[in-house]
Amino acid sequence: MKGWLEGIEGCSSDVDVWGIQKDSYNFTDLIAWLANGGTLQVEEDEDYEYKEKKKRSKGKEKEKEKEMVIKKKKEKKTEKEASKMKKKKKNSGKAK
Repeated sequence: MKGWLEGIEGCSSDVDVWGIQKDSYNFTDLIAWLANGGTLQVEEDEDYEYKEKKKRSKGKEKEKEKEMVIKKKKEKKTEKEASKMKKKKKNSGKAK
């Protein structure tokens, strides 16, 4: 892989490195290559594009989970601020 990335002459071909031939490769391909034991070649009953779509849908699910966590944190922060405001009002009323 290193030799292929550096463009060293006489190093392995795309098919030797990736397991398939494509016009270009990206980080999604690299992640799949690493997860698949050093190849993008899939079993005959599975299509590479199908596998990629499946992985992308998992990414969307994770993104939604992250959004929910952020939303909950914002809600908690708002609740804490409201509580602080109530305490300030309560304390300012006692001082008079």
